[in-house]
Amino acid sequence: METYKTYHIEPIFYVSAAGVVPVNNGEVYTIEVPDFDEPPIDYGETNVWIDGEIVDIDHRYVYVEGSSNLIEGMLLRGNIKSSEDAMHNQNPFNFTTTIKKDGTYTIPIEYKSLTDEGFIIINSIAGLNHPRGRVILDTYGEEFENMQGDLVRERYAGKTEQLIELIIPLNPEYEDAPDQVDVTRDGDETKLLLSDDILFEFGKSDITEDGNRVIQEIATWLETQEYGGQIKIYGHTDNIGGDDINQPLSENRAENVYQSLLSHLEETTFFDFEVKGFGKNEPIATNEDEEGRQRNRRVEIILGESSEN
Repeated sequence: METYKTYHIEPIFYVSAAGVVPVNNGEVYTIEVPDFDEPPIDYGETNVWIDGEIVDIDHRYVYVEGSSNLIEGMLLRGNIKSSEDAMHNQNPFNFTTTIKKDGTYTIPIEYKSLTDEGFIIINSIAGLNHPRGRVILDTYGEEFENMQGDLVRERYAGKTEQLIELIIPLNPEYEDAPDQVDVTRDGDETKLLLSDDILFEFGKSDITEDGNRVIQEIATWLETQEYGGQIKIYGHTDNIGGDDINQPLSENRAENVYQSLLSHLEETTFFDFEVKGFGKNEPIATNEDEEGRQRNRRVEIILGESSEN
């Protein structure tokens, strides 16, 4: 007779990562059991609410923390739109988190640019894979039809299914940033990212007429910021081609952007310039598809110092 030993003597615990923490290879990161506050007095009621605010931003993620009276284990989705008119979110997929036992949540959301009209969308629908799905659907309904509150709306016009959705303005600080330029921030460091298809012909380093116009807009914007200090101009390529092509191409592109920016600035003595090319060595996206390679072919204009320096 065959015996099956499928029992676990010790309990198994699963840990859900509620935040993104960069660590180096071989570095030990300790996971600590969090302390939770008491849930709100209206926890679990069908008149639902949720709030949130941006607590940090780096060059890749916007970090949001918030609270709610939603049931523990309810799954939230987060994404970013550049404007009301934008057809798509900045990310092709949603970032997710769950409501903790005290009603709070934390969610890092990847972004491409901080725009004047941009906003964060945090929502939840009945069809998600909620960790406590049965409890949640018994409370709010199979289509969240039992939900009420200012943030509850129809998911589809004329249908009974509902969702709860919170909108958080992204960053009006950059409302006057030049068009066609992505803006990211980390601490006191602001990074302007210019795609190569705006500045150059493919595989070339001479700046196009449109590229010069964008750089002129950046020069005008810089002078309105009353910024004085170091400006780094870094050129980057994708991984198509060898270092003998990509390295000098990135250097020449950075140098030409520098020369163009100098020609448009009325006063240059306030700035200390650093101009470098990195070739294919510092990608910000995958080089496995054209969309990722397009993001990697760029020139960065960096002001100030990041929180890591």
